[in-house]
Amino acid sequence: MGGHTAGMLLGVRLTDPEDGTVVDMAEPRITAGVLLTPPGNGGADLSAFAAENYPFFRHVSFAEMKTQAS
Repeated sequence: MGGHTAGMLLGVRLTDPEDGTVVDMAEPRITAGVLLTPPGNGGADLSAFAAENYPFFRHVSFAEMKTQAS
């Protein structure tokens, strides 16, 4: 979950599958980061196991991430 946590702090957003709320946990004090094993694009790219057990990975968006990352 480290890649997911780092991504969220860098600006990756996700949509809560329970109520549709967009979750934004971007931390403005962080100016750059490295994403090792981020969760990926979600949706159809998830394995069946991940889709069933980690429903919050279904709707991941990197589009709003403004913090530099490699």
